[in-house]
Amino acid sequence: MDVFFAVNVLLFILMCVFAYYARWTKYAGNGRIAIEEFMFYAVVIILAITALWVWLRRYPFPAWLVMVIELGILLHFAGGLVHFGGARLYDHIYCGIRYDKYVHFANAFFATLVVQEIFRIKNLPINAFTRLVIYLVALGLGSAIEICEYVVTLTIPQNGVGGYDDNLRDLIANSCGGALFLAIPAMKTAATNLQRSRWLPETTWGRWFLGIGIGLGMLLFAVVIVVFSVWIEDRHPSGNAKRALLPGAQRVVTKPIVDTLSRQIERYVP
Repeated sequence: MDVFFAVNVLLFILMCVFAYYARWTKYAGNGRIAIEEFMFYAVVIILAITALWVWLRRYPFPAWLVMVIELGILLHFAGGLVHFGGARLYDHIYCGIRYDKYVHFANAFFATLVVQEIFRIKNLPINAFTRLVIYLVALGLGSAIEICEYVVTLTIPQNGVGGYDDNLRDLIANSCGGALFLAIPAMKTAATNLQRSRWLPETTWGRWFLGIGIGLGMLLFAVVIVVFSVWIEDRHPSGNAKRALLPGAQRVVTKPIVDTLSRQIERYVP
């Protein structure tokens, strides 16, 4: 763990010096983000890495979990360093969801794995109650990040922090990442029951055909959802309060699908 944290601190410092600040000020918000905001985040990240190093260095984490932590760090750095189409990766939208929400989702899930491993090292039982505690700890860590961003909005003018809506979306993404952790036992149980079920083909070819059938079924389901979304937004647009059937649900489900489809068509069809 000492080498792991030393490498990441060095990596972060090098990126701040050679790339991170320039990219941050150019692509975050209006391009005139105050240097104070960048320095605030840099100091917070360095302090957080140092605190984690002091606390976690005594725990013998398995190699796979260290790799998971590194993946979460790289996902965050990529959001600020990778840029194309005139914007940071953090500002790009995929399937109606900004990239940074995927990072929140992934890191919340990774945080639950880290906390669970600490529980195991402490010889604490992993049951339904402790899983709920682990979930709440991960949400608390995510909330601490949002509090830091709130401090920025109060103290630094011309900051690049999103508004209340962005803050809540971050917390929702964290909740979904933690919910995936809570769902794992049920998924394992379902997989075990599936393996024991009599209708599961015993031959390799039979399982291949079953997998292909399930894949085609999922593809057909996705096509039906897209077609239905296009139809519902054409006949009952969510932006028209008088014609929309379920405005709130449509804005969350059908409209993002149609908007994403429209952007892809405009990109590839002259």
